Amino acid sequence: MPENVEAEAESLSLGRLRSYHSRNQSFVTFCNCTGRSVRPVWINYRGEPVPYAKMEAHSGRRMNTFLGHPWMFRDAISDDRLLVNGYEVFVPPPGQVNEAGQRRYIMVNITIPDLDNALLRWHFSLF
Repeated sequence: MPENVEAEAESLSLGRLRSYHSRNQSFVTFCNCTGRSVRPVWINYRGEPVPYAKMEAHSGRRMNTFLGHPWMFRDAISDDRLLVNGYEVFVPPPGQVNEAGQRRYIMVNITIPDLDNALLRWHFSLF
């Protein structure tokens, strides 16, 4: 597992990123919208990255997770940082069930960062 995931997690404005104990389930479908193999990474209770099995390009995976459990996503080969719903970190919302008691899975899109926006952010960070 890449060592820089934890360093990146710490550098976020959220402070020390870690999972919080919760009994509130969340139901998500991670959608790999990239042409790359992706490695989901759960940030555990101590703020340590826990890698999950890779997802192939253009695949999806249903996950039962919990409110307050952050996830990050990395390119499984290059270790490039990927975005989830446009952000570097995804924290699941509370899970929902329909009238019949069936879980409602929310779609979570994993994408490649836009290079133009990344360069623009880097440029303005120099000032």
